[in-house]
Amino acid sequence: MAAAFPFASYELSDRNGIFLGLNMYNRSPAFLDPYNDYKYTNGNIWLGGSSGAGKSFTLQCLGNRLRQQGKRVIYIIPKKGHEFRPLCEQLGGLYLRMSPSSKDCPNIMAIRRKSLDSYAGLKNLAARDDSVLAEKISHLIIWYSLQKRDLTDEDKNNLDSSLVECYRQYGITFDNASIVDAFGHFRTMPIIADWYELLKRNPETKHLAVVLARYVTGSASAMGQRNDLDLDNKYIVLDTSGLPDDMMLSGIFWATDVASDLIMDNSTGLSALIADELWSLVGANSNPLAAGFVQEMVKTIRGLGGIAVTSTQGMQDLFGLDSGKYGKGILDSSRIKLVMQMEEQEARLIQNVLNLSEEEVRQITRFRRGEGLLCIGYNHVPIAFYATQKEYTAITTSSTDLRMRRNPNE
Repeated sequence: MAAAFPFASYELSDRNGIFLGLNMYNRSPAFLDPYNDYKYTNGNIWLGGSSGAGKSFTLQCLGNRLRQQGKRVIYIIPKKGHEFRPLCEQLGGLYLRMSPSSKDCPNIMAIRRKSLDSYAGLKNLAARDDSVLAEKISHLIIWYSLQKRDLTDEDKNNLDSSLVECYRQYGITFDNASIVDAFGHFRTMPIIADWYELLKRNPETKHLAVVLARYVTGSASAMGQRNDLDLDNKYIVLDTSGLPDDMMLSGIFWATDVASDLIMDNSTGLSALIADELWSLVGANSNPLAAGFVQEMVKTIRGLGGIAVTSTQGMQDLFGLDSGKYGKGILDSSRIKLVMQMEEQEARLIQNVLNLSEEEVRQITRFRRGEGLLCIGYNHVPIAFYATQKEYTAITTSSTDLRMRRNPNE
């Protein structure tokens, strides 16, 4: 009975949970089931820590263990995405490198949902006929606005009208039935070049076409092609780390829009969106349209049989837009927080948000790589995260490990 006692801890022994590591207080195993909505108001996870604290390693361990339980896992990785490739290929996943030189980019103009009413399938109700095209157009305007910040209301109206016409040329209207053919398959979708030509032909919108030229005739033309990618995979990595700095924000939104479509389609069962450094879409360099989109996605994903796992390196950047309104919204929408090693200044920024004591703040600054504070409400437990040898071999980026693997006799 005494030996079984550590497993009775409320915050550490979720039935059917994934293994995180060991409780640093008593060395008992920590198991977490973020899909247990009887226990957690939502299963979204926020992970924070400074560079080198082990965030990427932890995110891959989480994704791997969720995938082993049959969940669908989709990553959005804006930095060092190549580190996620070995495990992805080992699991038979789909690794897509979104960059100007790559042809791995899913068509941003493609409609991937036949209905917006994802909840209807969960409750066996007739789906509402809210227009999928209308939502797609709103997302495309947000994506465009991340590349041209000074859009006027007239510009937005012109972009809207041009997109309606662009889809109409492919037989797609606001009637959801027009999205599919007689066999129920999605119609051929327009690409950026089609939108570009429409804007270019009209003297009133010719100046708006300049932004899209890069994806049609410029260095990023590979991204704008009609790429017939099969996204029916339960482990997908969308790597945007190959994008130049001036395309990074719009590229992350591009990947987020694709991931949102896949996860909002509840026919695939339980899902997890794992987004590294997603703060960039809600931080100081973003805009309210993109930040609002991400915040709403994180809020609603749980109700559709999914969870969102977001990570942050720069706390100041997270709270940099509209006095931290959107960054705080992401934190409030994540019941489970994992705080890894941070500098004291960064830890102070979240002390009040997470109700951290002075001792916990000091503990966070002293954590070693792979250690973190698990915060679920007022339950705070330090965890030492552990990987299996197979996971470690696939995930490690240690130059010593990689060198020994190449030359085992050294």
